[in-house]
Amino acid sequence: MSADGNAWGMCAANGCPLFGSLGGAPWYCFCHHGRPNSANDAITQCLRNAEAVVVDLVKGIRMDSINGERSETTAIALRELRNHPQARELAFNRESDGNARAWLQRLERHLIVATSEFGRQQGLSGIVPTAPVIGPTHALDHYSEVDR
Repeated sequence: MSADGNAWGMCAANGCPLFGSLGGAPWYCFCHHGRPNSANDAITQCLRNAEAVVVDLVKGIRMDSINGERSETTAIALRELRNHPQARELAFNRESDGNARAWLQRLERHLIVATSEFGRQQGLSGIVPTAPVIGPTHALDHYSEVDR
Protein backbone atom coordinates (compact mmCIF):
# COMPACT_ATOMS: atom_id res chain seq x y z
CA MET A 1 0.00 0.00 0.00
CA SER A 2 1.14 3.50 -0.72
CA ALA A 3 0.80 6.47 1.63
CA ASP A 4 -2.59 7.47 0.13
CA GLY A 5 -4.13 4.04 0.82
CA ASN A 6 -4.09 2.67 -2.74
CA ALA A 7 -2.20 -0.42 -3.81
CA TRP A 8 1.24 0.46 -5.11
CA GLY A 9 1.24 1.08 -8.86
CA MET A 10 -2.52 1.45 -9.14
CA CYS A 11 -4.50 4.53 -10.14
CA ALA A 12 -4.99 7.07 -7.34
CA ALA A 13 -8.75 7.29 -8.00
CA ASN A 14 -10.48 5.33 -5.23
CA GLY A 15 -11.24 1.78 -6.36
CA CYS A 16 -9.91 2.12 -9.91
CA PRO A 17 -8.72 -1.25 -11.27
CA LEU A 18 -6.19 0.20 -13.75
CA PHE A 19 -2.48 0.95 -13.32
CA GLY A 20 -1.52 4.54 -12.55
CA SER A 21 0.76 5.74 -15.34
CA LEU A 22 0.08 9.47 -15.81
CA GLY A 23 0.51 12.54 -13.64
CA GLY A 24 2.95 11.67 -10.93
CA ALA A 25 2.31 11.87 -7.18
CA PRO A 26 -0.55 10.97 -7.38
CA TRP A 27 -0.50 8.69 -10.42
CA TYR A 28 -3.70 8.28 -12.42
CA CYS A 29 -4.75 5.88 -15.15
CA PHE A 30 -5.43 7.04 -18.70
CA CYS A 31 -9.19 7.17 -17.99
CA HIS A 32 -9.01 9.33 -14.83
CA HIS A 33 -6.12 11.58 -15.88
CA GLY A 34 -7.21 15.13 -16.67
CA ARG A 35 -10.79 14.62 -15.47
CA PRO A 36 -12.35 16.45 -12.52
CA ASN A 37 -12.36 14.60 -9.21
CA SER A 38 -16.15 14.75 -9.16
CA ALA A 39 -16.19 12.25 -12.06
CA ASN A 40 -13.91 9.67 -10.41
CA ASP A 41 -16.68 7.49 -8.99
CA ALA A 42 -18.64 7.36 -12.24
CA ILE A 43 -15.53 6.49 -14.27
CA THR A 44 -14.49 3.81 -11.78
CA GLN A 45 -17.99 2.31 -11.78
CA CYS A 46 -17.95 2.11 -15.58
CA LEU A 47 -14.52 0.45 -15.55
CA ARG A 48 -15.51 -2.05 -12.85
CA ASN A 49 -18.91 -2.98 -14.28
CA ALA A 50 -19.57 -2.36 -17.97
CA GLU A 51 -15.94 -2.60 -19.12
CA ALA A 52 -14.50 -5.08 -16.61
CA VAL A 53 -13.54 -7.61 -19.30
CA VAL A 54 -11.64 -5.01 -21.31
CA VAL A 55 -9.92 -3.75 -18.14
CA ASP A 56 -8.83 -7.30 -17.27
CA LEU A 57 -7.52 -7.79 -20.80
CA VAL A 58 -5.57 -4.51 -20.76
CA LYS A 59 -4.02 -5.38 -17.39
CA GLY A 60 -3.24 -8.90 -18.60
CA ILE A 61 -1.50 -7.68 -21.76
CA ARG A 62 0.55 -5.18 -19.76
CA MET A 63 1.58 -7.81 -17.19
CA ASP A 64 2.41 -10.31 -19.94
CA SER A 65 4.68 -7.77 -21.62
CA ILE A 66 6.66 -7.55 -18.38
CA ASN A 67 6.74 -11.30 -17.70
CA GLY A 68 7.31 -12.28 -21.32
CA GLU A 69 4.68 -15.03 -21.30
CA ARG A 70 0.92 -15.35 -21.58
CA SER A 71 -0.80 -15.51 -18.21
CA GLU A 72 -3.97 -17.18 -17.06
CA THR A 73 -5.49 -13.71 -16.47
CA THR A 74 -5.13 -12.88 -20.15
CA ALA A 75 -6.53 -16.24 -21.23
CA ILE A 76 -9.62 -15.82 -19.03
CA ALA A 77 -10.13 -12.22 -20.22
CA LEU A 78 -9.87 -13.32 -23.87
CA ARG A 79 -12.48 -16.01 -23.26
CA GLU A 80 -14.82 -13.54 -21.51
CA LEU A 81 -14.32 -10.93 -24.24
CA ARG A 82 -16.64 -13.01 -26.44
CA ASN A 83 -19.57 -11.92 -24.22
CA HIS A 84 -18.80 -8.18 -24.56
CA PRO A 85 -21.33 -6.21 -26.67
CA GLN A 86 -18.50 -5.01 -28.92
CA ALA A 87 -16.55 -8.27 -28.95
CA ARG A 88 -16.04 -8.29 -32.69
CA GLU A 89 -14.60 -4.76 -32.78
CA LEU A 90 -12.37 -5.36 -29.76
CA ALA A 91 -10.90 -8.71 -30.81
CA PHE A 92 -7.31 -8.84 -32.06
CA ASN A 93 -7.10 -8.27 -35.81
CA ARG A 94 -3.75 -9.18 -37.33
CA GLU A 95 -4.32 -7.00 -40.40
CA SER A 96 -5.28 -3.77 -38.62
CA ASP A 97 -3.41 -4.20 -35.33
CA GLY A 98 -0.31 -6.01 -36.52
CA ASN A 99 1.02 -6.55 -33.00
CA ALA A 100 -0.04 -6.60 -29.34
CA ARG A 101 1.08 -3.01 -28.75
CA ALA A 102 -1.32 -1.61 -31.38
CA TRP A 103 -4.09 -3.85 -30.02
CA LEU A 104 -3.42 -2.59 -26.50
CA GLN A 105 -3.65 1.02 -27.71
CA ARG A 106 -6.96 0.24 -29.40
CA LEU A 107 -8.33 -1.36 -26.21
CA GLU A 108 -7.18 1.60 -24.12
CA ARG A 109 -8.77 4.00 -26.61
CA HIS A 110 -12.02 2.03 -26.25
CA LEU A 111 -11.92 2.54 -22.46
CA ILE A 112 -11.24 6.27 -22.87
CA VAL A 113 -14.20 6.61 -25.23
CA ALA A 114 -16.42 4.52 -22.91
CA THR A 115 -15.66 6.86 -19.99
CA SER A 116 -15.48 10.11 -21.96
CA GLU A 117 -19.00 11.27 -21.09
CA PHE A 118 -18.11 11.42 -17.39
CA GLY A 119 -16.46 14.57 -16.13
CA ARG A 120 -17.68 16.76 -18.93
CA GLN A 121 -20.17 19.46 -18.12
CA GLN A 122 -23.44 18.74 -19.86
CA GLY A 123 -25.35 21.53 -21.54
CA LEU A 124 -28.48 22.93 -19.97
CA SER A 125 -31.56 21.20 -21.26
CA GLY A 126 -35.12 22.30 -20.65
CA ILE A 127 -34.20 25.11 -18.27
CA VAL A 128 -35.90 28.41 -18.95
CA PRO A 129 -33.59 31.40 -18.48
CA THR A 130 -34.71 33.88 -15.86
CA ALA A 131 -35.73 37.44 -16.63
CA PRO A 132 -33.32 40.31 -15.95
CA VAL A 133 -33.34 41.76 -12.45
CA ILE A 134 -35.54 44.83 -12.02
CA GLY A 135 -34.54 47.41 -9.45
CA PRO A 136 -31.53 49.42 -8.38
CA THR A 137 -28.20 48.20 -9.64
CA HIS A 138 -26.03 50.32 -7.36
CA ALA A 139 -26.08 51.75 -3.86
CA LEU A 140 -27.78 55.08 -3.41
CA ASP A 141 -25.65 58.13 -2.62
CA HIS A 142 -28.20 59.45 -0.14
CA TYR A 143 -28.99 57.64 3.12
CA SER A 144 -32.03 59.23 4.75
CA GLU A 145 -31.63 57.49 8.10
CA VAL A 146 -28.20 59.06 8.64
CA ASP A 147 -29.14 62.76 8.26
CA ARG A 148 -26.78 65.23 9.82
